[in-house]
Amino acid sequence: MKNKLIIISILSFLAISCKQNSDTLYSKNSGDLETYFLDERVLALIENESARSKFKDGCILSSQNNHEKAKVLFTKANEIEPNNVLILNAIGLELSFLNEFDLSSEYFKRSLKVDSTVSVTYLNLGVLLGKKKEYLEAINQYKKGLEFEKVNSQKGYFYYNIANAYYKLNNQSEAMKFIEMASKLVTEPKAMKDIEELKFVLEH
Repeated sequence: MKNKLIIISILSFLAISCKQNSDTLYSKNSGDLETYFLDERVLALIENESARSKFKDGCILSSQNNHEKAKVLFTKANEIEPNNVLILNAIGLELSFLNEFDLSSEYFKRSLKVDSTVSVTYLNLGVLLGKKKEYLEAINQYKKGLEFEKVNSQKGYFYYNIANAYYKLNNQSEAMKFIEMASKLVTEPKAMKDIEELKFVLEH
């Protein structure tokens, strides 16, 4: 399977190509699906207008793989509006893209301290653990996130990542079980393509 990652942003917090008139942000860097949602409902979670503007600009830079500059903008947004889980997740994601894994983990854990019910934080932390090849702990984080995720289509991203982690642990039966679950829920075309790709590998 190709070593690639879709970040369908929400930070359904995480990994991600930003389109000016889209509510989705994409980036391909690893083998897991990460999510952030950039629709107005999510952006409304950033109350300060200046912080919100910097966040949106940071997302565009991130989609262009300019992660260092994106991190700077997200950090500025955090200075204006600290302890916002959306911004904390964005910083954590950029740090993970820059391979600053320990610092990235700190931001995700800080986000969980602010609000432990935000499902995408667990998704982002799980992806980070996967990059560190800590697949069992990644699966644990994905399953925790599923307890708080209410949207079925978003649950599909968790199931895909669980399947991918089991695949890397050479547990084909568990990987197949979860990839089947993911394929029934995910509706985004690019994500569906990655799911079908992993499913093909597992079947052959």
